[in-house]
Amino acid sequence: MTIKPIYSKEWIFLKKAHKKLLSSLFYFRKTNDLFEQILFALNDDLSEQATAFRFLRNEPLRAPELEMLAPVIIKNLLNKIVII
Repeated sequence: MTIKPIYSKEWIFLKKAHKKLLSSLFYFRKTNDLFEQILFALNDDLSEQATAFRFLRNEPLRAPELEMLAPVIIKNLLNKIVII
């Protein structure tokens, strides 16, 4: 007889939240305005930019998408550089 592990409520909440996140990402990828939303986020505050970059890190991008995103990403990076 094996003993079934008993997970904490925090672990259970984490697993449920992760499942919801994965589901949301799946449906977000299927939206018509995916890259428009990413462009909005890249032009917003640091929190929104970080979320957009995390999303982009895991997304395979095609050439037309890169052409749209590259100038915005470069502009954001150049704005962050501190010249001494």
